[in-house]
Amino acid sequence: MVYLMSTEKHVRSIRLNPDIHDRLVALCDHLGVTPNAYIVQAIGKAISQDEMAFKIQQNQHDMFAKLAMLMDEAKEQE
Repeated sequence: MVYLMSTEKHVRSIRLNPDIHDRLVALCDHLGVTPNAYIVQAIGKAISQDEMAFKIQQNQHDMFAKLAMLMDEAKEQE
């Protein structure tokens, strides 16, 4: 099966205070990346971390709901 990645980009804008902007530009110059590339990578990293925490929480909720249902079924069979 072949998966094609979309090349469509969505434009977002952010407002940075002068201190953050200056630090971002200096860091990106040092790292040899553009501020846009740095920001996109940082957002991707944050989304991955938060998404994983959300999925874990969701799975725990589903698991406890199933456990409660099984316990209710067992209690009814007594």
